[in-house]
Amino acid sequence: MKFIRSEEGAHKFNRWLFFGSNAFFWTLGWWFLVIGMWIYSDRHEYAILARASFNPLSSAGICLGCGLTVIIIGFVGVLGAWFENKLLLVLYISFVGFLFFVELTTGTLGFILRGRVAENVKMDLLYNINSTYVSKNHADSYGVRLTWDHLQSTLKCCGSNNYTNWFKSVYWPKNNFVPDSCCDVSFFKNNESMANCGQNYEHRDMWYQRGCYEVFTDWLLRHGKIIVIFSYIFVIADALALITAVRVYLFIRCREKNNEVGYRYKKGNNCNDSITEEDI
Repeated sequence: MKFIRSEEGAHKFNRWLFFGSNAFFWTLGWWFLVIGMWIYSDRHEYAILARASFNPLSSAGICLGCGLTVIIIGFVGVLGAWFENKLLLVLYISFVGFLFFVELTTGTLGFILRGRVAENVKMDLLYNINSTYVSKNHADSYGVRLTWDHLQSTLKCCGSNNYTNWFKSVYWPKNNFVPDSCCDVSFFKNNESMANCGQNYEHRDMWYQRGCYEVFTDWLLRHGKIIVIFSYIFVIADALALITAVRVYLFIRCREKNNEVGYRYKKGNNCNDSITEEDI
């Protein structure tokens, strides 16, 4: 009987170890939700300037999706372990295993593709300057002009590399103009005095001298770095939850199998390799 108690004790230990691992896993799901909402709210209006494959809204979507999935599946895992329901445990193990590979891939690609993201951001900013920025007298259904103006005035930058990127734009092909949002507000008393300041090339020293490429890229990669770090933390928690869930599932299946053949435990078939038929 002492071996039976040892068997049940080992099962209880595995189950509580699973509850602990799953609690950590479940907590990370809530953190992913918080990070996703933070990324979305942190100057998400700039997302239109970057392609969908690496703009912050994509990162926010990944975090929100993973967070919701983890919270739901974590609850399913608790129910499966508590009521010893194999179907729920299989569902839990399948989803956790899938998330393990998703997060591992996300973290690895995020680390490898940092350089490519920076180069693509530069190309996209130049494209938006030359092709999609519109003047105040033109319709701007996508908000590109407002986004550029907000980006430049908020980050105190001008153009992609520098203000010369705006020269001879398709909207002022014969002039070295820049948008008024490139004007350094420290040189002006109020917004009214800034009117058409971007058309005064002789006072270009009143324009922001640094480009937006580095500032904007740093902002994007900061989100990416956070996701990469969290992805690897998540992978560790995921692995712990997966291993403990598998142990709980295998014990339940083994015990049910042994009960089906007319005895609780059989030598060589005992669930924790600690109980034999003779010991009972």
